[in-house]
Amino acid sequence: MSKKIFSIVTPCLNSQNTIEKTIRSVLQQQEYVREYVIVDGLSKDLTLNIIKKYEKKFKVNSISLTVISEKDNGIYDAMNKGIEKCNGKIISLINSDDWYENDALSQVFDFFRKNSYVEIAHGNLNYHCKGKVKKHIPKKKSNFFWLGMTLNHSTFFVKKDVYKKIRYDPTYKIAGDYDFLLKTISMKIQYGYLNKTLVNFRCGGASSVLFNSMRELHRAKIDNGFSFFKTWISTLFLVFITTASFLKTRL
Repeated sequence: MSKKIFSIVTPCLNSQNTIEKTIRSVLQQQEYVREYVIVDGLSKDLTLNIIKKYEKKFKVNSISLTVISEKDNGIYDAMNKGIEKCNGKIISLINSDDWYENDALSQVFDFFRKNSYVEIAHGNLNYHCKGKVKKHIPKKKSNFFWLGMTLNHSTFFVKKDVYKKIRYDPTYKIAGDYDFLLKTISMKIQYGYLNKTLVNFRCGGASSVLFNSMRELHRAKIDNGFSFFKTWISTLFLVFITTASFLKTRL
Protein backbone atom coordinates (compact mmCIF):
# COMPACT_ATOMS: atom_id res chain seq x y z
CA MET A 1 0.00 0.00 0.00
CA SER A 2 1.39 3.38 -1.01
CA LYS A 3 1.94 5.84 1.80
CA LYS A 4 1.52 8.80 -0.54
CA ILE A 5 -2.11 9.47 0.35
CA PHE A 6 -1.92 13.08 1.53
CA SER A 7 -2.81 16.21 -0.41
CA ILE A 8 -1.57 19.37 1.31
CA VAL A 9 -3.06 22.83 0.67
CA THR A 10 -1.46 26.12 1.70
CA PRO A 11 -3.31 29.41 1.17
CA CYS A 12 -0.96 32.39 1.24
CA LEU A 13 -0.64 36.11 0.65
CA ASN A 14 2.59 38.09 1.04
CA SER A 15 4.13 35.30 3.10
CA GLN A 16 7.82 35.72 2.24
CA ASN A 17 8.85 35.70 5.90
CA THR A 18 7.17 32.42 6.85
CA ILE A 19 6.23 30.21 3.91
CA GLU A 20 9.69 28.67 3.48
CA LYS A 21 9.39 26.93 6.85
CA THR A 22 5.98 25.61 5.82
CA ILE A 23 7.33 24.25 2.54
CA ARG A 24 10.30 22.57 4.22
CA SER A 25 8.02 20.87 6.72
CA VAL A 26 6.03 19.40 3.82
CA LEU A 27 9.15 18.21 1.97
CA GLN A 28 10.52 16.66 5.15
CA GLN A 29 7.66 14.17 5.00
CA GLN A 30 7.83 13.47 1.28
CA GLU A 31 7.21 9.75 1.82
CA TYR A 32 3.56 10.54 2.61
CA VAL A 33 2.79 13.52 0.35
CA ARG A 34 1.14 12.91 -3.00
CA GLU A 35 0.63 16.53 -3.95
CA TYR A 36 1.09 20.04 -2.64
CA VAL A 37 -1.26 22.82 -3.72
CA ILE A 38 -0.34 26.43 -2.95
CA VAL A 39 -3.06 29.03 -3.47
CA ASP A 40 -1.55 32.50 -3.62
CA GLY A 41 -3.77 35.59 -3.56
CA LEU A 42 -1.50 37.66 -5.84
CA SER A 43 1.35 38.30 -3.43
CA LYS A 44 3.35 41.45 -4.02
CA ASP A 45 6.44 40.35 -2.11
CA LEU A 46 8.88 37.47 -2.78
CA THR A 47 6.46 34.66 -1.90
CA LEU A 48 6.23 33.27 -5.44
CA ASN A 49 10.01 33.46 -5.88
CA ILE A 50 10.50 31.38 -2.76
CA ILE A 51 7.99 28.79 -3.97
CA LYS A 52 9.70 28.58 -7.36
CA LYS A 53 13.01 27.87 -5.64
CA TYR A 54 11.59 24.56 -4.38
CA GLU A 55 10.01 23.30 -7.60
CA LYS A 56 12.85 20.89 -8.39
CA LYS A 57 12.85 19.44 -4.88
CA PHE A 58 9.19 18.57 -5.18
CA LYS A 59 9.80 16.92 -8.54
CA VAL A 60 12.76 14.90 -7.23
CA ASN A 61 10.62 13.68 -4.32
CA SER A 62 7.75 12.68 -6.65
CA ILE A 63 5.38 15.27 -5.22
CA SER A 64 3.06 17.04 -7.64
CA LEU A 65 3.26 20.79 -7.04
CA THR A 66 0.42 23.05 -8.15
CA VAL A 67 0.62 26.81 -7.69
CA ILE A 68 -2.47 28.95 -8.21
CA SER A 69 -1.86 32.70 -8.17
CA GLU A 70 -5.00 34.75 -8.59
CA LYS A 71 -7.30 37.05 -6.67
CA ASP A 72 -9.51 35.27 -4.16
CA ASN A 73 -12.32 36.17 -1.81
CA GLY A 74 -10.43 35.51 1.42
CA ILE A 75 -8.77 32.53 3.06
CA TYR A 76 -11.77 30.17 2.93
CA ASP A 77 -12.24 30.81 -0.77
CA ALA A 78 -8.53 30.02 -1.24
CA MET A 79 -8.94 26.80 0.77
CA ASN A 80 -11.85 25.73 -1.44
CA LYS A 81 -9.80 26.40 -4.57
CA GLY A 82 -6.99 24.24 -3.23
CA ILE A 83 -9.31 21.42 -2.16
CA GLU A 84 -10.81 21.38 -5.67
CA LYS A 85 -7.38 20.49 -7.07
CA CYS A 86 -6.70 17.67 -4.61
CA ASN A 87 -6.65 13.98 -5.57
CA GLY A 88 -5.25 12.41 -2.40
CA LYS A 89 -7.35 10.33 0.00
CA ILE A 90 -6.57 12.65 2.93
CA ILE A 91 -6.48 16.45 2.67
CA SER A 92 -4.69 18.76 5.10
CA LEU A 93 -4.83 22.56 5.13
CA ILE A 94 -1.77 24.26 6.56
CA ASN A 95 -1.40 28.03 6.52
CA SER A 96 1.75 29.76 5.36
CA ASP A 97 2.54 30.86 8.92
CA ASP A 98 2.49 27.30 10.27
CA TRP A 99 4.49 24.11 9.92
CA TYR A 100 4.18 20.38 10.63
CA GLU A 101 5.93 18.44 13.33
CA ASN A 102 8.55 16.15 11.77
CA ASP A 103 6.50 12.97 12.25
CA ALA A 104 3.01 14.45 11.80
CA LEU A 105 2.02 12.68 8.60
CA SER A 106 3.41 9.32 9.68
CA GLN A 107 1.40 9.58 12.91
CA VAL A 108 -1.78 10.48 11.03
CA PHE A 109 -1.20 7.74 8.44
CA ASP A 110 -0.98 5.11 11.16
CA PHE A 111 -4.00 6.57 12.94
CA PHE A 112 -6.22 6.29 9.87
CA ARG A 113 -4.91 2.79 9.16
CA LYS A 114 -5.95 1.66 12.65
CA ASN A 115 -9.20 3.66 12.72
CA SER A 116 -10.73 3.34 9.27
CA TYR A 117 -14.13 4.63 10.47
CA VAL A 118 -12.66 8.09 11.21
CA GLU A 119 -13.45 10.73 8.59
CA ILE A 120 -11.65 13.68 10.18
CA ALA A 121 -8.58 13.20 12.38
CA HIS A 122 -7.33 15.99 14.61
CA GLY A 123 -4.73 16.45 17.32
CA ASN A 124 -2.70 18.86 19.42
CA LEU A 125 -0.70 21.86 18.31
CA ASN A 126 2.10 24.06 19.59
CA TYR A 127 0.98 27.68 19.82
CA HIS A 128 3.91 30.04 19.21
CA CYS A 129 3.32 33.60 20.39
CA LYS A 130 5.65 36.38 21.52
CA GLY A 131 8.60 34.06 22.00
CA LYS A 132 6.64 31.53 24.06
CA VAL A 133 5.32 28.10 23.09
CA LYS A 134 2.17 26.65 24.58
CA LYS A 135 0.77 23.23 23.83
CA HIS A 136 -2.93 23.39 22.96
CA ILE A 137 -4.98 20.26 23.63
CA PRO A 138 -8.58 20.35 22.35
CA LYS A 139 -11.64 19.92 24.52
CA LYS A 140 -12.82 16.33 24.37
CA LYS A 141 -16.51 16.75 25.10
CA SER A 142 -18.76 17.76 22.21
CA ASN A 143 -20.92 19.90 24.49
CA PHE A 144 -18.16 22.53 24.38
CA PHE A 145 -18.84 23.16 20.67
CA TRP A 146 -21.63 25.61 21.44
CA LEU A 147 -19.01 27.96 22.89
CA GLY A 148 -16.65 28.26 19.95
CA MET A 149 -13.87 26.54 18.00
CA THR A 150 -12.71 24.07 20.64
CA LEU A 151 -10.77 21.83 18.25
CA ASN A 152 -7.54 22.78 16.48
CA HIS A 153 -8.59 23.31 12.88
CA SER A 154 -4.96 23.51 11.78
CA THR A 155 -4.60 19.84 12.77
CA PHE A 156 -7.60 18.59 10.75
CA PHE A 157 -6.85 15.77 8.33
CA VAL A 158 -9.99 15.26 6.28
CA LYS A 159 -10.96 12.39 4.01
CA LYS A 160 -11.63 13.64 0.50
CA ASP A 161 -15.18 12.25 0.57
CA VAL A 162 -16.04 14.72 3.35
CA TYR A 163 -15.05 17.66 1.18
CA LYS A 164 -17.28 16.28 -1.58
CA LYS A 165 -20.20 16.87 0.79
CA ILE A 166 -19.20 20.17 2.36
CA ARG A 167 -16.82 23.06 1.74
CA TYR A 168 -15.95 26.28 3.57
CA ASP A 169 -18.30 29.23 3.33
CA PRO A 170 -16.23 32.07 1.79
CA THR A 171 -18.57 34.73 3.19
CA TYR A 172 -16.83 34.13 6.53
CA LYS A 173 -13.48 35.87 6.95
CA ILE A 174 -12.47 34.51 10.37
CA ALA A 175 -14.88 31.83 11.63
CA GLY A 176 -15.29 29.67 8.53
CA ASP A 177 -13.57 26.81 10.33
CA TYR A 178 -16.15 26.97 13.14
CA ASP A 179 -19.00 26.99 10.63
CA PHE A 180 -17.39 23.94 8.97
CA LEU A 181 -17.10 22.20 12.35
CA LEU A 182 -20.77 22.76 13.18
CA LYS A 183 -21.89 21.54 9.76
CA THR A 184 -19.84 18.35 10.02
CA ILE A 185 -21.25 17.66 13.47
CA SER A 186 -24.82 18.09 12.20
CA MET A 187 -23.97 15.67 9.37
CA LYS A 188 -22.61 13.18 11.92
CA ILE A 189 -19.14 13.12 10.36
CA GLN A 190 -16.91 10.87 12.47
CA TYR A 191 -14.06 12.66 14.24
CA GLY A 192 -11.06 10.91 15.73
CA TYR A 193 -8.65 12.46 18.22
CA LEU A 194 -4.95 11.66 17.95
CA ASN A 195 -3.15 12.60 21.15
CA LYS A 196 -0.02 13.82 19.39
CA THR A 197 1.32 17.28 18.56
CA LEU A 198 0.93 17.59 14.79
CA VAL A 199 1.26 21.27 13.87
CA ASN A 200 3.06 24.40 14.97
CA PHE A 201 0.83 27.46 14.85
CA ARG A 202 2.25 30.98 14.78
CA CYS A 203 -0.02 33.62 16.30
CA GLY A 204 -0.91 36.84 14.51
CA GLY A 205 -2.61 40.10 15.47
CA ALA A 206 -5.61 38.40 17.05
CA SER A 207 -6.57 41.33 19.28
CA SER A 208 -7.24 43.54 16.26
CA VAL A 209 -9.90 41.13 14.92
CA LEU A 210 -11.34 39.97 18.23
CA PHE A 211 -14.69 41.72 17.85
CA ASN A 212 -15.13 40.49 14.28
CA SER A 213 -14.27 36.97 15.38
CA MET A 214 -16.95 36.97 18.07
CA ARG A 215 -19.47 38.41 15.64
CA GLU A 216 -18.77 35.65 13.12
CA LEU A 217 -18.92 32.93 15.78
CA HIS A 218 -22.32 34.32 16.75
CA ARG A 219 -23.44 34.25 13.12
CA ALA A 220 -22.22 30.66 12.63
CA LYS A 221 -24.37 29.50 15.54
CA ILE A 222 -27.43 31.13 14.00
CA ASP A 223 -26.61 29.73 10.54
CA ASN A 224 -26.38 26.24 12.02
CA GLY A 225 -29.69 26.30 13.84
CA PHE A 226 -28.77 27.26 17.41
CA SER A 227 -31.69 28.60 19.43
CA PHE A 228 -31.89 32.33 20.18
CA PHE A 229 -31.28 31.65 23.88
CA LYS A 230 -28.31 29.32 23.38
CA THR A 231 -26.72 31.63 20.82
CA TRP A 232 -26.82 34.73 23.01
CA ILE A 233 -25.89 32.96 26.25
CA SER A 234 -22.85 31.37 24.62
CA THR A 235 -21.79 34.65 22.98
CA LEU A 236 -22.11 36.65 26.19
CA PHE A 237 -20.19 33.97 28.09
CA LEU A 238 -17.44 34.05 25.47
CA VAL A 239 -17.23 37.86 25.71
CA PHE A 240 -16.94 37.57 29.49
CA ILE A 241 -14.14 34.98 29.57
CA THR A 242 -12.25 36.69 26.72
CA THR A 243 -12.42 40.06 28.45
CA ALA A 244 -11.34 38.52 31.77
CA SER A 245 -8.40 36.82 30.10
CA PHE A 246 -7.37 40.04 28.35
CA LEU A 247 -7.52 42.04 31.58
CA LYS A 248 -5.51 39.38 33.38
CA THR A 249 -2.64 39.79 30.94
CA ARG A 250 -2.69 43.54 31.48
CA LEU A 251 -2.50 43.43 35.27
